[in-house]
Amino acid sequence: MECMNKKESFDLSNNLLQGPIPSSLLACHKLKHLDLSHNTFSSTIPPQLGELNELRRLMLNKNRYQGSIPVEIFNAINIEVLMLQGNRLSGSIPTQVGILSKLKQMSLSHNSFKGKIPSEIEELTNLELVQFHNNRLSGLAPQMKGLTGENSYITDCGVPSFLLQSRVDCPTCTTCCNSLQQCQKRASSKYSVWVTSIVFCGLVTPVAISFLMVFLLWLKKKGSISVPSLRRSSYSIYNESSVYCLILSNNPWAVMIYFLVAIIQALLYSLFLMTSDIDNEKTDSVYTMRCSDNSLVCNNDNDTDLYGLLLFFVVTLIFLGPDFVDSLFQLEKAVTTHELTFFISGSIQMFLCSLALYTTWKYNQALAGTNTELIVNTVILLFINDIDETFLKIIKNAVPSWVAKRYEDIERNLEVRCTLNQKERTGLFTRRMSSNRFIGAVRSANDEESS
Repeated sequence: MECMNKKESFDLSNNLLQGPIPSSLLACHKLKHLDLSHNTFSSTIPPQLGELNELRRLMLNKNRYQGSIPVEIFNAINIEVLMLQGNRLSGSIPTQVGILSKLKQMSLSHNSFKGKIPSEIEELTNLELVQFHNNRLSGLAPQMKGLTGENSYITDCGVPSFLLQSRVDCPTCTTCCNSLQQCQKRASSKYSVWVTSIVFCGLVTPVAISFLMVFLLWLKKKGSISVPSLRRSSYSIYNESSVYCLILSNNPWAVMIYFLVAIIQALLYSLFLMTSDIDNEKTDSVYTMRCSDNSLVCNNDNDTDLYGLLLFFVVTLIFLGPDFVDSLFQLEKAVTTHELTFFISGSIQMFLCSLALYTTWKYNQALAGTNTELIVNTVILLFINDIDETFLKIIKNAVPSWVAKRYEDIERNLEVRCTLNQKERTGLFTRRMSSNRFIGAVRSANDEESS
């Protein structure tokens, strides 16, 4: 093979060529594009490639090169694309890679490199794509915050990582792969699921809604706006079939039960949140992406679509709607009556509703691969939302008289804390007398007292 001095591009890809790279080809000092990919070239990468000063693109991927990367190759400082994936290369990644200031794309995936990824890569400000997955690398990966594309920064930071001494710690990676050669896109959020759930669900949502109600009420008093009446009686701001109505009672045991069930419900959601976190060693996340050595683009096997997402939101609204409305009216009542109990109750219920929605969404992001899995996971998770009602049923079956007295406490407290008009008082009496649940509990209480 003879070299033509003015030859700038040489492409022998996708053949069955084998053996070492011909020395005559290495003498082509005007080469800018050298593509020997998808062949069976073996032996080691010749260090003479570093003498090709004009070289821009070096494609040696999908061959059988062995040994380490010769440091001399980085003398070709004009390289913009370096593709070495899909070989049998070993050793460590040379720190001299930081010399390639013009480097835009580099893939060293599907080899047997060990050690740490050189921190000098952080100095390569022109990088658009860098892939290190399916190697034996470990330690802290370079911080590449400018890479945001799905396939732009990939390492072995996924679980399980049984083929590695320790998985790569890569906070800025866009995609993580595991020892099963499966990959998954990392969450784009800068904050952990714990920070987001506590701050957004527990603080921002109820406080923001309360401030909005205060602001609207202030505008209404000034006559600036006309706020439509919510038209809901004061006595109906709670759900008497839920254990969360017990906070409106003065009984300390009832209040303790309220907080106990709320904590249990929050802990159950936190369990699913923890297992939906891709960075957690015990994650249940399903890795649906395949990042092969044949392409720089990963294939995603996730089949969820807009139709599944629409059904997800419909099911979620059906399950969470009643509790969200109750919490909304309790916060409204807290604003108008200045009662702390209503604010606490409304805030906790809104927190649990928001946490249920957030957990269901994050868990489905991690596990749902089809529309049916999306709905099944949603229904199972939202079943936790009914724990409060089930718990009250247990207490009613065990001590019906105690529950009946709590109902009376609640309705007396509402009469004191809320200014009820005559129509509401009549409605309260009618509701009390017509409630099968209430009448049954009172009869049980009377039977116990008579015996």
